[in-house]
Amino acid sequence: MPWDEDKKLYDKEWVELIDVDWPDEEIDPRSGVVRVHDKEHEEFYRRLSELPAIDSAVVFVGKPELPPNVLVGARRTITIPLCDTCHGKIHGLSMLEHRARGESWYGPGF
Repeated sequence: MPWDEDKKLYDKEWVELIDVDWPDEEIDPRSGVVRVHDKEHEEFYRRLSELPAIDSAVVFVGKPELPPNVLVGARRTITIPLCDTCHGKIHGLSMLEHRARGESWYGPGF
């Protein structure tokens, strides 16, 4: 099925696509067959684990609702630390750079 049709049918759902046409230079697949889909992430992976593993692509259809300090890449999710001094502004200063400037800092694991 063309990806545009899949996006309409499975909006805000996790889907596993088999027989995928997904050129490396494109962000979205052109087409694929949906084998498993579910709105709940845990349920989707539970159902997926019950099936034999095959060559496929797993994608979330639609725009996820994420906190403002989380970015999603093509292959991973990254939480960007925020700082008190910058009032939640996302920037390139690390924890050590803030500490060297005498500023407070907070982020995951610190």
